[in-house]
Amino acid sequence: MKKTIFITIAIVVVFLLLAFTRPVREQHCDAVAQRVESVLNGYAHDNLPQNSTLGTIGAALGRIINDAVAEPLVDYAISYHNYVVCSTATISYRGEDKIVSLGLLGKVFTIDNEKIVEYLSGVNPILAPISPDSDA
Repeated sequence: MKKTIFITIAIVVVFLLLAFTRPVREQHCDAVAQRVESVLNGYAHDNLPQNSTLGTIGAALGRIINDAVAEPLVDYAISYHNYVVCSTATISYRGEDKIVSLGLLGKVFTIDNEKIVEYLSGVNPILAPISPDSDA
């Protein structure tokens, strides 16, 4: 009898811990936006001349634009799903919902950067040249 009560209490405590530490939509948006910014900044870095004033100015402007574009795009594209003990964020890509992040215990875990950009390229074609799935 005591063992059953202990197991029940442990399950309730774990459930409550998971429920109260489940990440909210904004945390998913921030995590995915950081991934998108990382890819976009890397793309700009790889495609601009490195040791020139034009390259330096272009990279700085690119970072400013990327930072301004990534969050609104991600906020628009993401659908948040609350499962009480965890949460996910999905992006609709080619008619299917693709999971891009999982939230658990106050942390948000995202899929790899390139996949996120690939999925977002279906929402905003401006990202298509950056997507590994593109023909460019």
